Amino acid sequence: MISRTPRIAAAMSVAVALFASIVIAADEPENLPGRVKPNAKRPTGRLPLVSKVTDEISKEARQGWSERQQWPHDEADYSTRSDTGMTNRQLIGALMKRQDSHPAVDGYVRWQLLSYVPDLSEAKEIELKRMIGTLPSLSRLPIPPEARNVLDKANGGGGGFFFSGKQQAFQSDLRPVPGAGIAAPQLSVLGGGSGLSFEDPEKVIEKSRGAAYDLVKSRGIIEKLNVPTYQFRVGLINMLPKDGGIKLEALFEHMKDCIEAGDPHYKKACQDFYNEAFRTQADESVPEKTRYSLVQQMKLLAPRTILVVVDIKIDDRGNMQVQREGVKFPKEHVPQLLAYLLGPLNDKEE
Repeated sequence: MISRTPRIAAAMSVAVALFASIVIAADEPENLPGRVKPNAKRPTGRLPLVSKVTDEISKEARQGWSERQQWPHDEADYSTRSDTGMTNRQLIGALMKRQDSHPAVDGYVRWQLLSYVPDLSEAKEIELKRMIGTLPSLSRLPIPPEARNVLDKANGGGGGFFFSGKQQAFQSDLRPVPGAGIAAPQLSVLGGGSGLSFEDPEKVIEKSRGAAYDLVKSRGIIEKLNVPTYQFRVGLINMLPKDGGIKLEALFEHMKDCIEAGDPHYKKACQDFYNEAFRTQADESVPEKTRYSLVQQMKLLAPRTILVVVDIKIDDRGNMQVQREGVKFPKEHVPQLLAYLLGPLNDKEE
């Protein structure tokens, strides 16, 4: 049983900051959706085809990325740039579905749709849960290899692979398809290599350094790919109703995905979930089933640490130094979080 006393004491103040760089009180006003320029434009005549709107947004996303490896817009402002209006029901339907096979483009499309300011109070609970269940995925940041000497065959170096022998794949590009007016996602492979067994040590080290550089560089590419997906998630969650635990569930899924992807926004995601758990600790509109499920899922997530590569250096003797960082929910705050999640259930356990 988790003691109720710390929970009562905390309720008299504000939610503790989980990380020194993040200080957010649980009773502060919520932030508006990130990077969204709202314009609730509704159709005045014939209803538009949703697919026409989403295809146009998808096309601009792919073209912008394939030309410059940059997203064409740094805020969701499509409704201010388009003459097309959309009904609220059309928006609700579009936000429940994946809009592109590439997760980053899917995130960009649905992010831009938020500029139409959908009213989610009109959505049914099953529709809201569908939105949460189909959140665009965040691409995983590169996994750090085990430090070793790249010339030592006995320890996995100097042979048919550079690092772990496993290829780290990520969606790095959107290549235009000739004559089709679209771009296809390209899969890059890092950290793998072959045919090094008969090369001299200098060439082995040179190629290993090249592979290490590519692996480290891929972190920035993946972070950039994830930007619209992250912004959509934040914007959508801030639009969700506060009652019934829907927002609490969404914030947990978002936090879990950020941690598992090693996304740099994971600290903010942890703080937001913690604050929402604090806010809803006595909210009887949150079903007991939801509370129990979140407690069990949090117990599984809490011990996990996701490692992400920061830098790799290889000296002239082939010795590899790997700088990595661990991504996880701060363990010292887990007991208090579980108490918040249990909420009124604690009263029944005492």
